[in-house]
Amino acid sequence: HEDDPGREHTAWGWVWVFSLFSTNVISYLLTGQLWSLSTTTLQVRIRNQLNTILFAKTLVRKDVASTAPPPTRTKDNGNPKGTSDTEAEEKEDDEDDFSSEAQIMTLMTTDVDRVSEFAWHLFTLIDSPVELVVGSLFLYQILGVSCLFGLAVTCLFLPLNHFAGKIVVGAQDNVMKARDERVTLMNEVLSGIRMLKFMARERSFEARVNKVREKELRYQKLKH
Repeated sequence: HEDDPGREHTAWGWVWVFSLFSTNVISYLLTGQLWSLSTTTLQVRIRNQLNTILFAKTLVRKDVASTAPPPTRTKDNGNPKGTSDTEAEEKEDDEDDFSSEAQIMTLMTTDVDRVSEFAWHLFTLIDSPVELVVGSLFLYQILGVSCLFGLAVTCLFLPLNHFAGKIVVGAQDNVMKARDERVTLMNEVLSGIRMLKFMARERSFEARVNKVREKELRYQKLKH
């Protein structure tokens, strides 16, 4: 160092090259280990726990529904009393069953995956602030006060990113609602397929399914 205070010797270039190579290798190795831990351990365990909880809740719900006493009817002159009310209640119960089945299916297929995928980005809560602080210090040492202008521009665009994120989150919620509606309608169609064919109502239900599907695709495009 004393013989070459300006570090003009060519050997310093090899030192910097080797340092860049070694730091990149270490960074990639650590990132690979974190991704492996997140995907093979955390994500699998979170998905298994959530599926177990959903199965347990579903079994309890089915047991309660099966042990419920049937509605009583009183007859007057051979005709059931309150037949229209009973039919309306049965129709509402059927709709609730379809809706609950669609919600359970969505929870087990889509929502569980979305929650478990958070394990992929869990370590970014730690390494992102560290990278920002270290990178800002290096930029300040190299560029001086000029680096603060770039950081200021980044901070100014944070509200815009927040607004775009709200749009994406709202579109995702609408996609999930439209998907639940589509699954509910498809369950209704498949459960009554014989009656639909007997009454020749295939075209009308096909139009309803296509309408819901178009709405889902519209929100899907907005999300992406």
